[in-house]
Amino acid sequence: MRTFLFAGLFIISQLWPVQAANKSLPRSIRDLNGTLHTLAGRPTVLAWTGTGCPMSRLYRPRLARLATRFAGLRFLMIDSNLQDTEEELKFLAGSVPFPLVHDAKGNLARALKVERTTEVLLLDATGAVKYRGAVDNQFGFRKTKAGGVGAFRRPEPTEHFLADAITAMQAGRPIARARTEPYGCAIGLEAPEKPAAVTFHQHIEPLLQMHCQECHHRGGGGPFALETYQQAKGWSRMIAEVTGEKRMPP
Repeated sequence: MRTFLFAGLFIISQLWPVQAANKSLPRSIRDLNGTLHTLAGRPTVLAWTGTGCPMSRLYRPRLARLATRFAGLRFLMIDSNLQDTEEELKFLAGSVPFPLVHDAKGNLARALKVERTTEVLLLDATGAVKYRGAVDNQFGFRKTKAGGVGAFRRPEPTEHFLADAITAMQAGRPIARARTEPYGCAIGLEAPEKPAAVTFHQHIEPLLQMHCQECHHRGGGGPFALETYQQAKGWSRMIAEVTGEKRMPP
């Protein structure tokens, strides 16, 4: 049954593949309040997030502290998930001390080749990417003895990737680690529909009802709901990943 679940959910992830990233960086982006932000002219941290991603939630307070520590930098939070609703985004915008950008069509994520909801990019005043990857190494995933993948949480981070990169850039020094692996949820990007023999209501929804919705329903114990086509579509890459790695279902 687990094999069939993985196969079905892997198929749904392939129905909406991530499009190739654009080569050019947008000159400006508009936040949820309508304010336009030009990406060049000022050092900027672009921090991706997602309303339903547990690891994103863990890093938001840390990003807020970094924004206070490095007050000369502009911090922008980006949400590129197609499944995140306007209501959820408005609530999120009120809980962070910096602007939230709704990358509704995923254009910014594609342009910058961002795939995870915890990824951060450090741009210099020209708009060049000086660092990309994780905020630090406190939270992540690693292989278990059983052959699967499990989450880990250190009491405190031992590597401060983003803070070190900012400090080096401000001092005019080379950044020792300009790229690290971000751990988090796969961003749910919109892509053109493809005809398929597999349908959501006939093949996928029964699997979600049987294996997922006991926890993943509105108000349930799961961090996000999996009750609608849009929700399943947005989380499809993440579903395929966690079932393939045997992190889910419990």
